[in-house]
Amino acid sequence: MSGKLGAESTVLSGPFDYILFDGTLGGESAEALSAARKLLTPGGTLFIAAENAYGVRAFAGQKLGENALSYEALTADIAAEGGESFFYFPEPLKNLADTVYSERRLPEEGELSRVIPAYGFPTYVAINVGAKYNEVCRDGLYPRFADSFLACWTKGEAAPESRPVYVKYNRNRDARYRLVTIIWERRTARVWLKSAH
Repeated sequence: MSGKLGAESTVLSGPFDYILFDGTLGGESAEALSAARKLLTPGGTLFIAAENAYGVRAFAGQKLGENALSYEALTADIAAEGGESFFYFPEPLKNLADTVYSERRLPEEGELSRVIPAYGFPTYVAINVGAKYNEVCRDGLYPRFADSFLACWTKGEAAPESRPVYVKYNRNRDARYRLVTIIWERRTARVWLKSAH
């Protein structure tokens, strides 16, 4: 079901276990998130996917959608009413990710500058993208300058028992040899899973 949430809400009956905003929050994000929270069941989750208005690609000249948000603004809006939040960062783009980092497993210097797909970049790039990725990763600023993010907010204070903190899929190999690597974090340990798909 879809509808506009906020000051001009359509009538949406709830409660819902999950609500997804995929690049649709825009300028009235606080109002829309507040309305969505009221429609969630206890333990229900909001998923907010958005381009980062201050991502490295934006500084390189990539044209962003009208609903791009900053990491700081979205973090503040999510934290406004308590609950438990967690951020993921898809690379190279939110709609074409082969690696998904998280706030518990951020990219290290050199990880993003090895091969930079040209998706979304303008014909002429105004900055050295590889060097800029290295700087933000080295200085611990990657969440602020990631090109996009997926924020998850759960109604209530309980964090899940386990969650993935890193996912990498190699789609460049022949189908028989494509590997998926997932790092799951449990309350007391991390588990690495590697499988062929």
